[in-house]
Amino acid sequence: ARAAAEEAAAGEGGDEAAFLRQLGAAELPRWDHATHLRVAWVLLCVHGRREGVRRVCEAVRGMIERSALVGGRKTYHETMTYFWIHMVHYAIATTRNPDATFASFLLLHPILADSRLPLTYYSHDALLGDAAARERVALPDLRPLPSVVPAAVAATMAAAARA
Repeated sequence: ARAAAEEAAAGEGGDEAAFLRQLGAAELPRWDHATHLRVAWVLLCVHGRREGVRRVCEAVRGMIERSALVGGRKTYHETMTYFWIHMVHYAIATTRNPDATFASFLLLHPILADSRLPLTYYSHDALLGDAAARERVALPDLRPLPSVVPAAVAATMAAAARA
């Protein structure tokens, strides 16, 4: 995972304003896993989770619909997009990134460079065999996604909800 992260980070420059302009125009020079992660990282850093989730989903759909790199294929997958947004947000929320660059973020979290990571949370059938997972977010069937809410806080919130 570390080697993949280093390779991906090496190809990601730091001009986020230019990146966002290219994204908005659906003119990114490449559309690969690292670029998807960078879209999530930039938009979550700029807009926070609530607004960032919406903007990432819109940006990914826009690239798929308008970019020559995708070639008109309908590849948008709601569950997969949400999974990566969640994992990027979790990594942002739980670690410091002293350089505040995407390249350093990716090097701090090399596991994110592994495009097979969703299959540690979802079975192949639940993620890729279920057509509904392409249209709406499906919950993982193998293990829960990590949470930024500490277990003690979650238990207190659950107890309060039951009261």
